[in-house]
Amino acid sequence: DELFRLNRALRTLIACNQVLVHADDEEKLLQDICNIIVDTGVYRMSWIGTAGLDPMKTVRPVSHCGYEENFIGSLKVSWSDDSKWGHGPTGNAIRTGKPSIAQNILLDPQFEPWRERAIEQGYKSSIALPLFADANTSWGALNIYATEENAFDQKEVALLQDMASELSYGLNTLRM
Repeated sequence: DELFRLNRALRTLIACNQVLVHADDEEKLLQDICNIIVDTGVYRMSWIGTAGLDPMKTVRPVSHCGYEENFIGSLKVSWSDDSKWGHGPTGNAIRTGKPSIAQNILLDPQFEPWRERAIEQGYKSSIALPLFADANTSWGALNIYATEENAFDQKEVALLQDMASELSYGLNTLRM
């Protein structure tokens, strides 16, 4: 099981790095990354959201891939500390600049606002990884959902963090 997890994370990291090297369009790059996470990494779903600067600090999905049966379209997410919508993995990752993991969506209190819809989709665990504009400023999050509980062990999280860091660097370079 551990070997499977490390292998899928490593395959995903390598494939994402190959796409990053040749990227010349931000929108296409984000979509390609989501596709790789699902197709190569064999995760159930992935999406990338940007942190809005509106008063509600809304997180706006900009790309996604995988089984989501309109999950993304009905998603209400914030990164505000003052909103129940801001205390899930995505909001926590953007706000703190650290990965946020729900190892068991069924029991994790931070996932309460989205639990019912997530369970309908077959999601059992998720991770949100911050994406950075610079060393201190998070502009969004990369979200990955799995069909098994406790899907993200420490070594896999480290590889996925590397992937998110590479994506952040690649996007910042592309934007310049």
